[in-house]
Amino acid sequence: MLKKAPNTTPVARQSEDRLITPNIEQKTIIAEKTIRTHVVEKGETLSGISAKYYGSPHYWQKILAANDAVLKDPDRLIPGTRLVIPQ
Repeated sequence: MLKKAPNTTPVARQSEDRLITPNIEQKTIIAEKTIRTHVVEKGETLSGISAKYYGSPHYWQKILAANDAVLKDPDRLIPGTRLVIPQ
């Protein structure tokens, strides 16, 4: 048997005659994380790419660490290689 509390949504009755409210699912919204990438062009260096994205050439090792599976030699970038640029 359903009872209605004043000015609320319907509630179900438990066997001990206590009123309970329906469970309301709470959702956490997780912001989508955008992954920034860069396609290497002829003549580019990690320090130059670092300067472009971070405003300083000194963060090239951060780019190298994020792309260690793709980059075998940080001094020889292959044009067309897509690099992940960490935030």
